[in-house]
Amino acid sequence: MKKAIVVVMVVVPLTLGLLAGCQGIVLTGSGNPITENYNFNDYTKVEAHNGFQLELTKSSTFSIEITVDDNVKEDLEVNKSGDTLRIQLKGIRVYKSVNLRAKITMPKLYKIDLSGGSRANITGFSSSHDFSVELSGGSRVSGDIKAADADFGLSGGSQVDLAGSADDLDINGSGGSHLTLESFPVDNADINLSGGGSATVNVNGTLDVNLSGGSKVVYVGEPIMGDIDLSGDSTISKK
Repeated sequence: MKKAIVVVMVVVPLTLGLLAGCQGIVLTGSGNPITENYNFNDYTKVEAHNGFQLELTKSSTFSIEITVDDNVKEDLEVNKSGDTLRIQLKGIRVYKSVNLRAKITMPKLYKIDLSGGSRANITGFSSSHDFSVELSGGSRVSGDIKAADADFGLSGGSQVDLAGSADDLDINGSGGSHLTLESFPVDNADINLSGGGSATVNVNGTLDVNLSGGSKVVYVGEPIMGDIDLSGDSTISKK
């Protein structure tokens, strides 16, 4: 019995200490935003995490303006690796009610990679290069872009809402992800959705669809139906 009592007395303080430690990593924004400019050039891809809100605008020049609460500044990490501009908060804190905004200009945009509820609005981009999007954790991309081929990968309830156009479109979505592409006409599309995902697409070439887990595709245009594989009460229909 004495041994049992000793174990309980040791475990309880340790547990309380761990809980206190977990509570200590939460950081609430001060409400006092500060803005800084960063001098990087020659990036064509943008990656952001931690819930950043991005405004990406086509321009002949490169510029990066980032606004965060002053008590978050020491955790801000902005760097460039190859042709990728990366914006994130370092460390293991949990951030609450924090200003995290970035205004970015660049001549060309080839890829967006977002996680942790980050969002990006893109404006004015048009090129003969391919364009890709990788989203996770409820992130979102909206705006307009014209590109060659487009490749969208989404998970965790992420969203794409774009106007513009592309030649061929490849979609891979899971976890209730949603794509609104009615104003984004393409020639051919290959769509793979699972876990209740949905997509509205505009296709006039070949449409290949693989849906599972109650996913849904609605299309506009006059596509030629290619490989169609539906399971788990998934549906495809014309709008």
